[in-house]
Amino acid sequence: MSAAPDDMSRAAKAMRAVAGMTMDATSRKRLREILAVLAKYGLLRNPSPEQLKAALEELGPTFVKLGQMVSSHADVFPVEYCNALATLRNSTSPLSFEEAEELLSKSFNGDYHSVFESIDPVPLGSASIAQVHRATLVTGESVAVKIQRSGIKKKILDDIDLMRRAADLLEASEYMGSGFDANVFIDELERTVKEEVDFRKEAENLREFYLNNEGRYGISSPRVYAEYSNETVLVMEYVEGTSFDRIDELRDQLSEHRLEQLGRRIVHNYLEQMLEDGLFHADPHSANIMLRDEDVVWIDLGMMGRLAKGERAMLRKMFLAVAMGDAAGLKTTLLSWGHADGELDHARLLRDVDSLLSRYATRDIANLDLTNGLNDLLSALRDQHISMPGSFMTLARGLMTLQGTVQDINPNINISDTLARYLKSSLLKQPQDIGREAERRLFDLYYATDKGMRIPQQLSDTLNMLEKGEMQMNIGLRDLQEPVSALRRSIGVMALGIIVAGLFIGSSLLCTTQMEPRLFGVPIIGFFGYLCGFMLAVYCVWKVHKTERDKRRHRRKRR
Repeated sequence: MSAAPDDMSRAAKAMRAVAGMTMDATSRKRLREILAVLAKYGLLRNPSPEQLKAALEELGPTFVKLGQMVSSHADVFPVEYCNALATLRNSTSPLSFEEAEELLSKSFNGDYHSVFESIDPVPLGSASIAQVHRATLVTGESVAVKIQRSGIKKKILDDIDLMRRAADLLEASEYMGSGFDANVFIDELERTVKEEVDFRKEAENLREFYLNNEGRYGISSPRVYAEYSNETVLVMEYVEGTSFDRIDELRDQLSEHRLEQLGRRIVHNYLEQMLEDGLFHADPHSANIMLRDEDVVWIDLGMMGRLAKGERAMLRKMFLAVAMGDAAGLKTTLLSWGHADGELDHARLLRDVDSLLSRYATRDIANLDLTNGLNDLLSALRDQHISMPGSFMTLARGLMTLQGTVQDINPNINISDTLARYLKSSLLKQPQDIGREAERRLFDLYYATDKGMRIPQQLSDTLNMLEKGEMQMNIGLRDLQEPVSALRRSIGVMALGIIVAGLFIGSSLLCTTQMEPRLFGVPIIGFFGYLCGFMLAVYCVWKVHKTERDKRRHRRKRR
């Protein structure tokens, strides 16, 4: 395959630009190789998906990993390119068994036979960073041994350094959208790779993930043998089962109803990982989920996402807003989580979010395009120069991948319904004897109360927009100061009133349970709920009286 003249001229121009960079001879040679491949496959002009895939495979593991990472970024690449890049997962040629043995010997001081009774010479799988062999420990346990390729860490980090030096060249490719920011992808790639090439980190993730799910029905993950693991070798429990990427085999064994149950379990557990644990699988594609007897088993925990406690709270609010179709609540949470550069067009952002909710939030997964929904949301945020943290991007990519996984399992699974069920169960945490109607009402009450608590902030935002000239109102008022102050006080009283209603209704619902301990025949939590509600109600009455008195005083002054 010969390079087109335009591509060669682009490559030559790039080479002249690179000539001024300070680098050693090895780096300069590697950069020439990269530029030659770019020209060969037409990546400096307009390559086909097949050309892009072939070029990344030829460039080696760093670029294979980059392709894997961006395969779910449909906001940057067209869908046909994303589909082609997704097939890079298993394209790397395996190491010979002699090479694998040599790496094991080096890792175990020349005597890996003191640890392993036997090792299957045929690998279970091979990837750009490592390959996995089935083995048996001298103690008899069946394990999977993950062996890192020799020198792969240095090769990848050297390539990333070259990418960073030539970031402008990456952005110059015509097939990349205008929203492509090479440095953002390079930063994400470097962070991901540094974690993946240190198997001690994966061992920690395996242990923590296993403990998080230990008490959950039907969910498991491989146990790690930390005493035999190090930076380049990872020893973990061998999982005997059927991967969900072999869905046709599973359909022959299981009913559609059973598959639907398993799909719902996967979605529910993924929500638990994100919202409760703060440690979630960042690549939940079907090949990384197995069925072992009755258990769903998560494997390949090299790519993991983390959410701090505050981020989990914001994510919960986001999901709650999506479940209730609350555009204003979703907008507020996004602005709290992200970072805005410059002035915001609040009205436009609210319209965009409301439009997205109406288009995407209520459809069954058979029709729901979660990938495009999230990408449209990110596009709306990008138009407003609102950047989201890496943790948000990781979970967004995870949810996109999860959509495809569960859709392949059973297209009847409704992610929104599963999410609503999860939010109710995690929110209520109450005895089983409360009726479904009471459960629904308490859930709606909680959400209404949460919205009520946001009213003062939303009003404050509106007033600030008025002050800055971002919103215009056709109202004729000679003196805004006192009316605005009175309006602020009224909103505060309204919010307190919602809280009072919530306390009384919630306490009443608790009285229908057998919750202990009890005081005067009422659950003690419900008793104190009534007490607090009564005290706040008295305060609200006094506040309303005071507001009316202030209004009369203001009218007398105007006369």
